[in-house]
Amino acid sequence: MKIFSCFFLCFSVASLNNISADGGLIPSPSHYVYEGDQIGIVKWSNSTEELILRVEFHGDVNDFAWIVPLPAEPTVDSVSIDIFYQLRDYSRPLYKRRGAGCDNDRYIFEWGRYDDDEGTFNDGVEEVGSGTVGVLEYLILLADDPSALADYLTEHGYEYPSGATSIFNYYISKDWKYFFCSRVDTSLVNGSNGYYYGYLGIKFTFTTSTPVYPLKITSLSYEGGDVTLYSFLPYKATFTDAKLKFAKKIPDVGEINEYFPAIAEFIDEGCFLTKLARHFSKDELDDISIEQASDNEEYREVIFYSGIPLDTLFFAFIIPVYLVRRRKRRKNG
Repeated sequence: MKIFSCFFLCFSVASLNNISADGGLIPSPSHYVYEGDQIGIVKWSNSTEELILRVEFHGDVNDFAWIVPLPAEPTVDSVSIDIFYQLRDYSRPLYKRRGAGCDNDRYIFEWGRYDDDEGTFNDGVEEVGSGTVGVLEYLILLADDPSALADYLTEHGYEYPSGATSIFNYYISKDWKYFFCSRVDTSLVNGSNGYYYGYLGIKFTFTTSTPVYPLKITSLSYEGGDVTLYSFLPYKATFTDAKLKFAKKIPDVGEINEYFPAIAEFIDEGCFLTKLARHFSKDELDDISIEQASDNEEYREVIFYSGIPLDTLFFAFIIPVYLVRRRKRRKNG
């Protein structure tokens, strides 16, 4: 049996063909889950973080537990999935043909907490919140014992995954004692014969002294892959070995509201939007600490492609062919 966890984005529901997200997915016995590359959004200021995950469901809906560890008790809400598409379009690279007057790959924009004594534990696990978001029903668990958390999941119909206790202990030992645990509410799924396909945006809001992104839990099932992270911070962001894809300060939300309303609704004026990407191997999976970059230079990725302009084709091929045929006609005439 496998536990499946995903970084900032989507997760496969048990027996689903495709899903991805941040957190850890624990399927029911004999069910399989697949995880792909991951995308996430982090907004942070004044010790408050908003973490948005895009969850994709694709396949037969069966019981599963999607676990996301957090440093403080969160509030949970749904978010329009449009924000992911609009961020992709807004930060898209520039495509330039080689030899078109630019010989580098950079383009510079010219645009103008909780208290451990609160609450009581029941055998190491306490249910401190519950609700429904989209098609998911969820519990927020407060745990101070990794074995008790694993036992709790087992008692609710999930096999005990190898290595889970050490991962739970990792988070609990650093005072990340809140765990978002969810499953599909089948009464809300409008699919035939249990089949469902769709996307869901989930936002967690919680207190943290620095912006964070939980990735280590994904090592229980995730074999590695590409992680893309969008951040909305008071400064340009970076994290270890990340590749910069996009960076821009947003001085006026009204500038983008017409074409990117989902972004405009979410961001604060004066914040820095940074897009970062990195490929992680399984051995490299660890929580991401988002830090301030060494500069505030705006940036947009440029992707070069090779190609022959049509005017070159015309002069190099079409005209010579025409002249050869014209000569033959004269000779035969």
